[in-house]
Amino acid sequence: MINRIDSAIDVTAAELDRAAWHRPDALHTTVHLGFIHGVDLAVTTGQEELVDQRQCAELLDTMWDMDFGAFRRPGMFRPELAAPDGVAAHWRLLAFAGRAFGDT
Repeated sequence: MINRIDSAIDVTAAELDRAAWHRPDALHTTVHLGFIHGVDLAVTTGQEELVDQRQCAELLDTMWDMDFGAFRRPGMFRPELAAPDGVAAHWRLLAFAGRAFGDT
């Protein structure tokens, strides 16, 4: 059982994810992603308070600003779901990635 999520690891994962989405060859190579899965893990283990909301919002903004449909087509992410008004950034990010509430 994971007792805590190391914020230094979260910061590194977020930076790597952000860099991966901006690579011009992202659709033609292996891209290792971790931040969204880390958020999934935090939610699943009841540790949502450890998720960095600023990083979630920044990654979501980056993903909104690109043609994210290209990543959905290969099946990496499900279609975007609507997030209820007023939910935290991590839930908006997960909904964008196709995660339903309680579906992590």
